Amino acid sequence: MCGETGSFPAPKGAAQKNLPAVFLCFVQGRIGVEGFTVESLLPRRLSKAEKPAWSGDLRLEEWKQAYLSYIYSEGRYMGYCTFSLIYVDDDDVPELMIDTGFEAGGCYILTFHDHELDVWQSGRLNVTYIERGGLVCDSGGRMGYYYDNVYAIRDGKWVFVDGGTWGDGTHGVQLDENGNIMEFFYWDDRELTREAYETRLNAIYPAGQGIYPEQYYIRDEICSLLRTGDVATAGHRYELVVGDVTWKEAETLCREKGGYLATITSQEELWRIQEQMIAEEKTNVTFFVGASDIQKDGSFFGYYWMEPGTEEGYDMLDLSHALWRPFWLEGEPSYGGLTEDGEKVREDYVVLMYQESDGRCWFDDVPENFLNAHPSCAGRVGYICEYGQGIGTGQNVRKHTEKM
Repeated sequence: MCGETGSFPAPKGAAQKNLPAVFLCFVQGRIGVEGFTVESLLPRRLSKAEKPAWSGDLRLEEWKQAYLSYIYSEGRYMGYCTFSLIYVDDDDVPELMIDTGFEAGGCYILTFHDHELDVWQSGRLNVTYIERGGLVCDSGGRMGYYYDNVYAIRDGKWVFVDGGTWGDGTHGVQLDENGNIMEFFYWDDRELTREAYETRLNAIYPAGQGIYPEQYYIRDEICSLLRTGDVATAGHRYELVVGDVTWKEAETLCREKGGYLATITSQEELWRIQEQMIAEEKTNVTFFVGASDIQKDGSFFGYYWMEPGTEEGYDMLDLSHALWRPFWLEGEPSYGGLTEDGEKVREDYVVLMYQESDGRCWFDDVPENFLNAHPSCAGRVGYICEYGQGIGTGQNVRKHTEKM
């Protein structure tokens, strides 16, 4: 897992989460990194009492070293973010987008050129980019004030291009003759019509070309991708067991086998399990996996993966880009449902099921005793055990071997 060291506190008025532990300078509405080079990121000499955030691997390409060092320098804060490798400008080195998951934190995008890292931060979370077009658009706002700001990568640095604002106007909320709220549009402090505003924006950031990242990762997975080229679970093995058990019984059985109920923390891991399910002709089986919305103290607080080796597991909702949106059936989780007899039942445990209609696996929530609520599924219930690289040793190997 990524290392944990100190971070600078958030600026006055910002949300109380730590911001990147580098000297941030504000230029033309952007955040850049002053004097931030690969050399400054590489491990310094440490006393025997000190523990480095990252030991460094000079065999890696410089941009990977830079991205890893940036993530590692932030410690626990990065555990609440999701990450995506994207191509903003037209070179072979991808940019790293970091989504903080909360509006006040916005998004960071790291770019690397000529041995230097430059970091840009958005005002809110609604950030799109034109793939290999060199442009990013930060659109956001609240409570009657909204903006569209366009940025570009030029000579390896983030620069502000242009932007406008719109909303209630300088005199607050105003209503037209029909009682509708009026919207006012400004560019370079000049009031424009909506049409003129959109024309100005489209001239620098063509409508319909901006996209969002297709795939996000949690911190441990992006670190593994940068270090090895694959997710942390690439060497894991999965056992798909058919058996009419409850979720808790399945959890116990996996532990007794030296593994654990599968915790699926990347799309790559899901596809590997899905391929195995198809190969073993078990697509008609509903499999328990290692996620629940019941906390250790018995309270209910949203679904999370109970990852071995982590203190609290991975919260699916906090990390929704990486662990929620790509996986759940539409309308799920529902946290409740009906038995075959029409009785209401609480649903607190997660299953993986293959849906023939779209040819892929999805998550759904079900009761702990799924068969008690759906007896007609007898013979088509099971569970998935996950084993680390040490399978066969009799050890319960942790999924992620690097520790804070």
